[in-house]
Amino acid sequence: MFHKIGILFLSDNFIKWKMQAKVPSMDKIETYNIYVGNELAARDRRMLQQNRITHILVVASGLSQASPNDFQYISFD
Repeated sequence: MFHKIGILFLSDNFIKWKMQAKVPSMDKIETYNIYVGNELAARDRRMLQQNRITHILVVASGLSQASPNDFQYISFD
């Protein structure tokens, strides 16, 4: 069984651009079945469930787990 993973891990400029967004934003990297998104996307339970996200990799300091009962989190501060 394959899992879809939400991930925030790219260049500093891309991350800054994504983090400044005022709406949930998430893009799929088709080859790896990985989604890259901003903090609002990581907190949007409905959008994550619609895209069948099961795991969230948080690569930022100070971000809490928005829905720990619904998703598995791995955090790197």
